Amino acid sequence: MNKKKRRKKKSIITARFCAHMRFFSTNFLISSVCSFLSTSPTKLKTSAQTLIRSRSLTSQFAQPMIVGIFGGGTVGGGIATILQDRAALFEQISGRPIEIKKICVRNLSKTRDFTLPSTTELTTNYDDILNDPSIDTIIEVMGGTTDAKDIVMKAIKSGKNVVTANKALIAGE
Repeated sequence: MNKKKRRKKKSIITARFCAHMRFFSTNFLISSVCSFLSTSPTKLKTSAQTLIRSRSLTSQFAQPMIVGIFGGGTVGGGIATILQDRAALFEQISGRPIEIKKICVRNLSKTRDFTLPSTTELTTNYDDILNDPSIDTIIEVMGGTTDAKDIVMKAIKSGKNVVTANKALIAGE
């Protein structure tokens, strides 16, 4: 066999093996869950389908995930744009609509290169977001480590979800 045919045969065997392992892993997982719950795979599948249907129905009435963003520059603006553009996808995944309530920026008068939803408020005060009980998730993309660390720690202490892209902060702590 020439080299090209061997590579093709090898890739076909690898693909079959991977498909077999996925099938095996899925069946093993299902049988393990079934034995743990003392139920049959058919009942488990029916229950899962019911749960998925009920989740999609209840997502219409779910409380929105209220987000506060620290940083309104390139990254913060990109996050705001993505959250707006892909709102339906995020709602489908999480079961909750996402709403950006506040964005903390350094300079309120600076023109932004992204559009804000009409319900989003710009602020320069960290506490406007941290002390707002309606905000349950903060996204920190302001950079640096000093203020960012204080914000993240206060948010965690107050029980808010925290998302950060700050590698220096995570590496230092």
